[in-house]
Amino acid sequence: MSAVAFSHQHPAAALARLDAGRSRIFTQAGLGTFLVGVASGIPIQAVGRLFIGELFLIALAPVVVLLLLGLSGQYGKTARMLLAAMAVSWLGYLLSDLVRGTPSSDYVRGWSRWIAMGASFATLAWLGSKNLSLVLSFLVGLSVGACATPFIAGGFLGPVFYWKFYASGAVCTVALIAVRRFSPWVSVATLIGLAMTSIVLDTRSVALLCMVAAGVSALAARRSAGGRSLATPVSKTSMIAAGVLVAFLLVAAIYVIQYFGDRYGYSKRFRNSNATRLASATVAWSAVKESPIIGYGSWPRDPELARQRDKLVVKAKGVPTLRGASQEDLIIAHSQILQGWLEGGLLGLAFFLLLSWHIARVLLWQAFVSPYMAVTPILTFIVTQCAWHLLFSPFSGAQRLGIPAACVFICYANEKIRELKAVQVASRAAMVYPGWQPAV
Repeated sequence: MSAVAFSHQHPAAALARLDAGRSRIFTQAGLGTFLVGVASGIPIQAVGRLFIGELFLIALAPVVVLLLLGLSGQYGKTARMLLAAMAVSWLGYLLSDLVRGTPSSDYVRGWSRWIAMGASFATLAWLGSKNLSLVLSFLVGLSVGACATPFIAGGFLGPVFYWKFYASGAVCTVALIAVRRFSPWVSVATLIGLAMTSIVLDTRSVALLCMVAAGVSALAARRSAGGRSLATPVSKTSMIAAGVLVAFLLVAAIYVIQYFGDRYGYSKRFRNSNATRLASATVAWSAVKESPIIGYGSWPRDPELARQRDKLVVKAKGVPTLRGASQEDLIIAHSQILQGWLEGGLLGLAFFLLLSWHIARVLLWQAFVSPYMAVTPILTFIVTQCAWHLLFSPFSGAQRLGIPAACVFICYANEKIRELKAVQVASRAAMVYPGWQPAV
């Protein structure tokens, strides 16, 4: 079908063609990716922390990378760009480790982290190029594996701890994938319910992410309501109004989380968590300023920086810091951007900067321009979660699968951005030049 014909379809029909996220996930191939996902949620100790299913993704990577090189469209272009940026950051770690003389036990773990993440992304990106539902079934399996991990490892540790460290993100992922084929407002209501559950169970980050995803999904659903043609660009007035609503939503979400945190007695833990993050970021930034080009290598240790961090934490919390001997001098920034820069220097920062730009682009498009798609809630949640980790979480083993999943959604969203622009360009050309057809 030509872009002109596509642009003049009834909006519901055009959107159904633009939106490929409603297909069934438990096909024969989907069951296979589901099982790989389950295995990918169960960690083992090898070279650092590995996941069983991750080994399968890594095994496929050499072939899949070659297939990605020939992948057409904006999806393929974005995937290759992100994969190349991962390789550049890995090179930054390699150079920093060589310059700093990092012990082999540390640089093997550091390099393995990048190789595993790049290989997982390559495999998931190829699966997503065939059918995004294969990635959705993988995420459902990954969530099941993550929820089962504490029971496999030794038992249930209480509802608050279990929700906070194992189940919150997993349950949100499964719930949003499960309701994606229903009305948009079912997804919005689901996100609000998950946000309130997370507040009660002391998981403010997930609560905030759910509220943001609910707001973005509601805006997209509102744009798709009323029969507005996809061929008509969103007006600047509507974008400004959406921006005001998103800003209001963020402020309201932070207020609600703080209010219920005080009510349920979590406010002290909030302050202590903020103090730890701020101290780690302050120390990491001071180290980066000393050596902004060459990093400190994988898993850097520095007694002086560790003492500075401890003083900041003690000053903020009023209690001494207790750590295991193995972590005595380890410097971990609670920010992936800072940690990439700290460990790998400027080259180590490259991937995280590119990822930040793509995240901002996709989220702005989702909030201000995109029509509602079946994957809008899960896409927004996963990508927003990735943005949170970029700013407030370390670059650890658990993120090696979260980041690739977010990157696949970014590739998908970039392809949809291109398709929507093509529809609008074709529509304008058809109005100016009746009978015009796009070149094939």
